[in-house]
Amino acid sequence: VVAPAREEEKPTIANAGMGKDYYAILGVGRDADDEQIKRGYRKQAVKWHPDKWTSKSESERAAAEERFKDAAAAYEVLSDKQKRTIYDQYGEEGLKTGGGGGGCGGGGMPGGFGGRPMDGGVKFTFSSGGGGRSMDNARAEELFRQFFSQGDPFRSADDPFDDIFAGLSGLRRSTGIASGGRRAPRADVLPHGTPVRLCDLSQANFNGASGTIDQWDEARGRYVVSLGKGVSLAVRTQNVSQVVAEARVVGTSQPQLNGKVAAAATFDRATKRYRMEGLTSKGVVALKPENVILPQRTRVTIQDVISRPQLNGRAGSIRDVEGDRYVVDLPGEAPLKVRFHAAVAC
Repeated sequence: VVAPAREEEKPTIANAGMGKDYYAILGVGRDADDEQIKRGYRKQAVKWHPDKWTSKSESERAAAEERFKDAAAAYEVLSDKQKRTIYDQYGEEGLKTGGGGGGCGGGGMPGGFGGRPMDGGVKFTFSSGGGGRSMDNARAEELFRQFFSQGDPFRSADDPFDDIFAGLSGLRRSTGIASGGRRAPRADVLPHGTPVRLCDLSQANFNGASGTIDQWDEARGRYVVSLGKGVSLAVRTQNVSQVVAEARVVGTSQPQLNGKVAAAATFDRATKRYRMEGLTSKGVVALKPENVILPQRTRVTIQDVISRPQLNGRAGSIRDVEGDRYVVDLPGEAPLKVRFHAAVAC
């Protein structure tokens, strides 16, 4: 008896009117530990990566893309203890700022969450779903790239997913994974998919335009920035300003701002201030670098280091935050500890 061929699973888009079950998306239980969550994300991200669905119908490609983003959003929340605690208590809506979902116009988090600290006096503020902002294609791809950039944490000789992963040649290109091995991204270059804004261009009509990094052209010393609709520009490093998600406010004279997380932060070279969006209803807030904590893996430029001036102008990536200092990876150097004002996201 010949067993019937297994029908290929087709992606479907979940009901957008309901809060998403991040545990179900990753195929894990609510008591899953960190390793199980990583395994769940790995399986779903490889399964639904858009590069695997390029030959399918338009509707299947679109649905797979949504599943890929859902997996990224689920992993982003469940791999973060603070966000997971909030999600477990209040669901997806609890991760959103200002009024409960459903478009009903009601203010405040479910159960009054937005206005009161949690146990221990810690108050969490997120700008939108997913624990920061709505998951988009660029962020989902960047999270995927970061997850696999240091090598697959679950690779083994009998791992059934290795064959799947090895067959994704297009996926290898998008993540910088070379045949026969995986390499870490360069600390001094903005990776593929990084959101940026253009600035100080001689073609003034492009200044302020938003896009994403497509690639770094080593030979020309320029970033290729995709602006959408088939438009891209090759620009110098000083003409891009990265848009940082989840930069946190600290140490200002305005206690109502301290601890808040911005939906987007960009560094203005002229004023030497971060332009922080989504902190108040009044618009953009300008803050000094010493009042902003950037997330790990943010690409930064070293400035104002007096003891080692030769490092000023060098670019690297934030490895960690220790007290009032960043630990920065610089190519060819030991990890560098600098105060917040000495490493800026520009």
